[in-house]
Amino acid sequence: MHRISTENLQFSIGQLDAQFSGRRGTDDYNADALIHIHRRNRAFVWSSKMQEDLLDTILKGYPTPPIICSTHIENGKEIRKVMDGGNRITTFRRILQGKVKALSDEDKLRVQLYPITLTIMRNLTSADQRIMFRRLNKSVKVNDGQLYAMSTDDSPLVMEADDFLQSVNYPHRERINKHFSNTGDLVEKNTYPKALANVVALLS
Repeated sequence: MHRISTENLQFSIGQLDAQFSGRRGTDDYNADALIHIHRRNRAFVWSSKMQEDLLDTILKGYPTPPIICSTHIENGKEIRKVMDGGNRITTFRRILQGKVKALSDEDKLRVQLYPITLTIMRNLTSADQRIMFRRLNKSVKVNDGQLYAMSTDDSPLVMEADDFLQSVNYPHRERINKHFSNTGDLVEKNTYPKALANVVALLS
């Protein structure tokens, strides 16, 4: 049986943000960054009140939960994918960008230096990732599209649907784009899970 290893790393928000890719489709997205939002995570949904509450927590020095990531190697480089904490790490960046509330230089420095734990899980299989996602999100309803997105590595039907949406070499790509618009845009606009669910239904 394979063995999962877990490591807890300590960062400041400033250090964490420097390694964060941002969200796909945003102007500041950096595909070469170390830390990315996992594909199965939902779009950013926090209200202004939730973002302001997190800022208040940081400024008062209250503790926050760790950011939990899986990790794998892509093209010889380690990539960390956020499985739990996607809204938090996105809000950290929004706070530093002044999009949550105007900050004094002193408060911005306090945010930058605020300590964060990054929990890294290694050697996770696709099945492990689905199990972890369900357990980390027990209080959140997961839709069909998100469940399908967890299966792109081990379900032939879902793999075909994913190829339909993302591969430029998929047969009849020109006709698909004509009738479904550019399917790649669906992925970039955080509508991938819903689009994937629709294509799985269509193909099945």
